[in-house]
Amino acid sequence: MKILILAVGSAGDVHPFVPIARSLAERGHEVTLLANEVFRERIEAVPGVAFAAAGDAETYRRTTSDPDLFHPRRGAELIFRTLAENLEMGVELLREHVDPGRTVIVGSSLTLSARLVQEADGVPLVTVHLQPGVLRSVYDMPRMPTGNLPSWAPVWLRRLYWWLADRFLDGLLQPELDREAARLGLPPVRRVLDRWWHSPELVIGLFPEWYGPRQPDWPEQLVLTGFPFFDAGAETPLDPELDAWLSDGAPPLVFTAGSAQHHAGEFFARSVEACRLLGRRALLVSPAPETIPRELPPGVVHRSYVPFGAVFPRAAVLVHHGGIGTTAQALAAALPQLVVPWAHDQFDNGARVARLGVGAMLTERRYRPARVARVLGALADSETVAARCRELAHRMKDGDPVADTCRLIEGLADLL
Repeated sequence: MKILILAVGSAGDVHPFVPIARSLAERGHEVTLLANEVFRERIEAVPGVAFAAAGDAETYRRTTSDPDLFHPRRGAELIFRTLAENLEMGVELLREHVDPGRTVIVGSSLTLSARLVQEADGVPLVTVHLQPGVLRSVYDMPRMPTGNLPSWAPVWLRRLYWWLADRFLDGLLQPELDREAARLGLPPVRRVLDRWWHSPELVIGLFPEWYGPRQPDWPEQLVLTGFPFFDAGAETPLDPELDAWLSDGAPPLVFTAGSAQHHAGEFFARSVEACRLLGRRALLVSPAPETIPRELPPGVVHRSYVPFGAVFPRAAVLVHHGGIGTTAQALAAALPQLVVPWAHDQFDNGARVARLGVGAMLTERRYRPARVARVLGALADSETVAARCRELAHRMKDGDPVADTCRLIEGLADLL
């Protein structure tokens, strides 16, 4: 079987598909992972997996350097405008690689071009969602960056909320989506993110039930498998200096704002001050050196990248943006978390971390050194939080999410 995996987004959106692609290749399938050009080297290093560029590096850098990307409202506008502008390119790219009668497409949440190819050409499609926050519900509503209805809101008001959200999102997508649908001989699409963007054949949630409990109004064809892990630690081990630093003192606090965040200077400055107030060692992880204070106090170091799987088990508390990949890595390492969300699904992940009892969430507005120091001190010293972290880390050892996901994908062979 030929399997095309289309992953749209930053490293946190692409990396979870790498172990799935590798496992599918090991199971004898012909696998191509389509992602932005910036991921070429990393994907081409995976045995048996071919790479195809879905977007150029300059567009990626321009988008990730746009300060609007992490604005609670303008971030969604930027992402959906970019998606709309590239629909035809995505459709034709997939069509170039489809071998009729033997191809299955696996697409991440935002691969609307894959849904168009499925409807126009009859190619089986698996929609994969990395986080529960993109699955809307009128029961347990995901936490949104632009605000939420109160918990006592009636169901009719919650339905109205989603209807109004669709009016906004469809307005961003509709002109280009209608144009592309017409080009392919398809009818217009309405309420894109309500039901249409889910493949009617199979939807996979790459998170466990205890992290995102299934809701009655989620798609019937949705199957939850669990968190897959990709960590380049084997290919990029800890540098000896950092390894020695981690061993030469108390477990540090770790701070990261994500691989795509290039405007987190204030976050890191306040983080360093919180560490000074606590008298704690810290590791700052950011690929954007301009966001790091020029002079770091003793005991605080910076790295542009570290393999989280090697660092998190040796840390005291993680402070991060709330990306689902980082959240899952911390859960696996039994590491307490403080989530500081900016936009997108980060607010929902932060709320789930707090609800699970393994950490806390502070909005950027409330992220001030004195408050941060108090929260970090409490998390680091709490036996209750530590015990809950260990409990969930143990639960994450159950099952084999990658193998389960591969078996589900292989099941679509009956549709070929």
